[in-house]
Amino acid sequence: MSTRADRQLCAIRLAQDCAQLGARVRTIHHLTGLNPRDVQRLFFNDPQAIPRGRPPNSLEWYHGANLIARAESSIFMSMYRRLRNTGFGAAETLVSAYRGYQAVCQCPHRCWRRPKTEPLMRGVPI
Repeated sequence: MSTRADRQLCAIRLAQDCAQLGARVRTIHHLTGLNPRDVQRLFFNDPQAIPRGRPPNSLEWYHGANLIARAESSIFMSMYRRLRNTGFGAAETLVSAYRGYQAVCQCPHRCWRRPKTEPLMRGVPI
């Protein structure tokens, strides 16, 4: 049986993974149960660097999205469902499926803007 300290450490590790992947504070809070102020204090030193974006429960984007975005979301969901069906926890599955999605969907339209002198680096934040 895990202790409260073990559960807290697991939540902090999960929060760290989410923050490294670019998750919003609210998303990290929903997945880990950590207080949003604690998430900001632990993982985002600069208030300007805190990721912002669409709420995690927003569904409207899908119906207005282009075919590539819909295909990529389908790839992500298939990875998520496959992992969930094998018995992994929801939050850990979300992080793992997103990492798998990043490995598969590194399309040029998802590349961050870079100066012309730097090499191309790809990545998609959550």
